[in-house]
Amino acid sequence: LEPAARAAFFEAGERALALGAAGDAISRFERALELADGSEPEHPRMLLAYGTALSAARAEGTDILEQAAAALLAAGDVEGAAGAESVLGRLLWLQGHVPESIERLQRAMDMLAERPTTSEKAEVLLSYWRNLWLAGLDPPDAILDEALAVAERLGRNDLIVTALIDRALRRGFGDGDAGAVTEFEEAIQLAREIGSPEISRGYINLASLQAWLGNKEATLQLHEEGLVLAQRFGDVQRARFLSGELLVDWVTNGSWDRALGEAVEYIEACRVSPHYMEGGARYAMASILLGRDDVEGARPHLERMAELADEIQDPQFTIPTHSLRARFFAEIGDVRGTRAALAAVLDASAKAANVLDPNCVEAAIAASDISAVELIPPILARAGTETAWTRAVGAILESRLGDAAQECAAAGDPFYSALLTLRAAERGEALEPARVDEAVAFFRKVGARRYLGRLDLLSAATG
Repeated sequence: LEPAARAAFFEAGERALALGAAGDAISRFERALELADGSEPEHPRMLLAYGTALSAARAEGTDILEQAAAALLAAGDVEGAAGAESVLGRLLWLQGHVPESIERLQRAMDMLAERPTTSEKAEVLLSYWRNLWLAGLDPPDAILDEALAVAERLGRNDLIVTALIDRALRRGFGDGDAGAVTEFEEAIQLAREIGSPEISRGYINLASLQAWLGNKEATLQLHEEGLVLAQRFGDVQRARFLSGELLVDWVTNGSWDRALGEAVEYIEACRVSPHYMEGGARYAMASILLGRDDVEGARPHLERMAELADEIQDPQFTIPTHSLRARFFAEIGDVRGTRAALAAVLDASAKAANVLDPNCVEAAIAASDISAVELIPPILARAGTETAWTRAVGAILESRLGDAAQECAAAGDPFYSALLTLRAAERGEALEPARVDEAVAFFRKVGARRYLGRLDLLSAATG
């Protein structure tokens, strides 16, 4: 009876995993493995399925996936071993171990170099291309195109969704083409039709593109909707990612108390189960504590962000990290620290295909604060597309801080707008009183004592 029961539990787990119910699949795989002694021919594949479910549902399972990869390779199942390495690579990336992630994916690619093109190989190709691209390593487009062609030939709609999202990544973030919005929407629609958990990844990337193109209000809505979908599918990895993104959104829109409370919990969870978006939680903490004039409270979060940036080595992580560090050092009068942080921003920008990141506004503010606007043009030169953020950076370069503030406000970022309005007022730019009032109202709403104090000093000086 045991072999039959084991097979039944395993098949039930596979069905649950195929339906995106990774959490339900875990218990079924565990029951199947309890009825196994490790000598069964199917045991390595059982380990792979179990590790895949753990990865999706709990952002765990590195040890199981390592066992699976070794066992599958020993059994001569090269495609299975490569698949295990691929799942492990994706998990390591979400945990913030980018170099190790790429190493695992390269191992999978090497295993399959001379193998026939199958759906498993297409999965590896997609994971490899995506992680190299995210790390700013400019992978050949031919890898992505080959994977999409295979998925289409085999009728694998789930892989087509993944490939469409990756193609939209390339077009939107690599080429700066707003037409990628439509491609993301098409991928999301297909994912919805087939019930694919990849839908939340589509939301994550569409939200980021909307932010980069200057539509932060849409970004917030997409993050909220994506989180609901990730939770519905039991996709813990992406639910955690989206929760981290929302912390940053709440800094932008002024929900500071909520961001601060949830960021503390998020960071505590990362001590047990590391995640890429610990950086987002630290960013929220540091921004809020600095604004509330708790300089020493903000400092350890910035130090941890710098450590993570060195570990992760991803321009999308490094640019926001060092942009905030630059503004922090500028605000406390540490010119050397500001310049060092800006140098890190410039270095990361040089590794990115196209820099549209809103955080470049923060870097430009820091450069302007220390009268070093000559550091701004190299950042601006990396942006291949004009957006509200590039116009804001350009205005800062020309000492038109009030205009930069208006660009940020139009893009749905009242925090950056208020920071720039404050500086424009301090430098004597002619501003409509209503705009200064809006900045004061924002700072008062969030309890930004540091900036309210500066405005009070300005009011006293001008009588």
